[in-house]
Amino acid sequence: MILSGLTAAAPVGTTNITIDSSLVTRYDHCNRPGIFALTFDDGPSQYSYDLAKALHQQGIKATFFINGNNTVDILNNSTPTSTSDGMKTYLEVIRYYYDSGHELASHTFEHLNLANKSEAEVRRQMNAQSDVIFAAIGRRPQLMRPPEGALDDNASRVLKELGYSNVMWDVDTKDWVMSGLAAEQAIVQTIMDADTPTTLGHIGLLHDIHASTVNTLVPWITQYVREKGLQFVTVSDCIGVDAYHPVV
Repeated sequence: MILSGLTAAAPVGTTNITIDSSLVTRYDHCNRPGIFALTFDDGPSQYSYDLAKALHQQGIKATFFINGNNTVDILNNSTPTSTSDGMKTYLEVIRYYYDSGHELASHTFEHLNLANKSEAEVRRQMNAQSDVIFAAIGRRPQLMRPPEGALDDNASRVLKELGYSNVMWDVDTKDWVMSGLAAEQAIVQTIMDADTPTTLGHIGLLHDIHASTVNTLVPWITQYVREKGLQFVTVSDCIGVDAYHPVV
């Protein structure tokens, strides 16, 4: 589902809504039934490399909305992280995402809520994060997700000018609440057990900075989605928008 910014709410009982084309395009579902985009926010973390590896081994392509300086400072952290394939820098971790068929997208440089920020600060957050991803894979992202899902019109216009699309979600596992697998299962099942053959595909939100997500929730949700007969896809496939800017 595609949602653009609304300049004004329509009065009750009318359908006359004005779409502001200067605002970034927002997606919260896939563009067709039968698919599921698995997405992870806030990383990379010490768990991320082996998560990406396990998903790749299962034939699942995910999309990682990463920060350049949140849990780790990717470009300046000289301490490698331990993985099943030996010690890796975090720049090598995110390169591994790309080499394994996963997608990289922006979650801002410092996981900053972009609402009520200056145009200059929004640009700094997005351009600095673009530089991090470019350093790893030689490509610049054009998919982003705002931290906390928060944007105002000023930030939205800057994102549009920079060529981004705003990728939200419709299945929020709320794994960040740390309420346990049963609670997370209930949230997902409440939404997806109501699916019909014409229900648009889902965008699932998880966080790969939590051990419980990686070790418990991911194995369950991947099995559950497949039992539903859905195909895992990247976000770019899900919404029909290229993940990266063209190479020039």
